[in-house]
Amino acid sequence: MFDDYPKFEGCKEFFDLVRDGKYRMVISDITIREVALAPQNVRELLESLPPEVIELCFVTDEIEELAQKYIEAGVLSDKDLADAQHVATATINEVDYIVSCNFKHLVRASQILQFNAINFSNGYKKTIDIRRPGDML
Repeated sequence: MFDDYPKFEGCKEFFDLVRDGKYRMVISDITIREVALAPQNVRELLESLPPEVIELCFVTDEIEELAQKYIEAGVLSDKDLADAQHVATATINEVDYIVSCNFKHLVRASQILQFNAINFSNGYKKTIDIRRPGDML
């Protein structure tokens, strides 16, 4: 799957860097639910990471509220609540990068600017940067 699907370019190599400790992976309970529904090779890739390189975060009321602000502002639609929650989770937990294969909603400069504008207007000073796995190599 990863070799013939362009949006996953660099995915295996990025996971190797995480496994080697170059990056620490912060994932949420949303990610765990999404990965549980993913193809086996995607599940195995995440499962192959040692626990010490993963930090697990849980959706809180603060995350829900910020995610709803993204939707109310029109950055994402109601059907993209999980994506909004991913960005809100990263914002509130001060994650350096969101690494995503989601080109449609997340890995777009205009979207990133809008997320950061909403974050800043709500008191979150650290900017969010969203990249493809290959950008992190």
